[in-house]
Amino acid sequence: MAEKTEKPTSKKLKDESKKGNAFKYKELLSTTGYAAGIAYLLYVADWSAFSRFYQTVLRNVNHLSLPVYIQMLSDIFFQMVLPLIILCGVSVSFVSLMQTRFAIATEAIKFDLKKIDPIAGFKRIFTKKSLKNLVKALISLIVYLSAGYVFISLYTGDIYQLITSPFSDAGNGFLYFTGRYIAIFILMLMPLLVIDYIVEYFFFFNDMKMEKHEVKQEHKNSEGNQEIKSARKRQHRELLSAETKALIKNSDVVVVNPTHIAVAIYLDPENGVMPLITVKEKGTYALAVRRYAEKHRVPVARDIRLARTLFRKYHVFDTIIDDDLDKFLDLLLWLNDAEQAALADTEQQHMHQQGD
Repeated sequence: MAEKTEKPTSKKLKDESKKGNAFKYKELLSTTGYAAGIAYLLYVADWSAFSRFYQTVLRNVNHLSLPVYIQMLSDIFFQMVLPLIILCGVSVSFVSLMQTRFAIATEAIKFDLKKIDPIAGFKRIFTKKSLKNLVKALISLIVYLSAGYVFISLYTGDIYQLITSPFSDAGNGFLYFTGRYIAIFILMLMPLLVIDYIVEYFFFFNDMKMEKHEVKQEHKNSEGNQEIKSARKRQHRELLSAETKALIKNSDVVVVNPTHIAVAIYLDPENGVMPLITVKEKGTYALAVRRYAEKHRVPVARDIRLARTLFRKYHVFDTIIDDDLDKFLDLLLWLNDAEQAALADTEQQHMHQQGD
């Protein structure tokens, strides 16, 4: 089996995302869910239903009827638990979609027996990723204990006062210190999460790498498809305005680089018109200019440095001057020699055909 050394193409990543293999940092999802849930419980949730339930159970432990008990549990569910579930679900789903750029894994819904293969699952235990997860778990435990030590060091006196405070103040104090501890823990855990994110992306990118023949085959399939070619040609025609097309047809040469930059040039030395930039485009527009010029038999000359220089230094309808003019004239001489040589070869072949 050939080694996978090539970077994954955009088509490869798109196809894999449909199978549910898009890069998603699971720790970010769980952290988002925990953070949203804890923030809701500490700062938004209405604890009155829970407080009533707690006090009622303590005061009427032997006289609490089942309907009242069920009603209080229902109040807790609809006032606290259900909003918590919705908030966590929405926040985690949103972050997950953001990571996958809102790509839906349609093919991942299909049932696959390989996913429950015990042999494949056993092999996954002894991998670099499993070792990484073990190390991460140990470091997380150390961070958790360290956060507890820092928390106790900072708030020992306050915690002692909370223990000796009235019961009515204990609830608010408990929520306050819980939030403080979680904040300390998250701050200490952030460096680990950043490093783990980078490592996870490295593993994902490495898994997505392709063999050379896969890249060639994909390129061949995309370029060989006549429908795609026709669509691209239509797109290129639509990119150019009628005015731009007229300028290209009236130009004497188009300098390209070879597909990223295209500069159309018009000259008329007999009437004193120096070389003039008529069209300059880059990217997809440059390719459209080149193909339109070839279609209308406007000479296309490949000169990477000159094309870059003309595109960078001149605006449309500027005249080429100084050293750039000399380089352009040299290109014209070469182009003229090439055309004369091609014409001579054509005439020679024609004479041979007549002689035969």
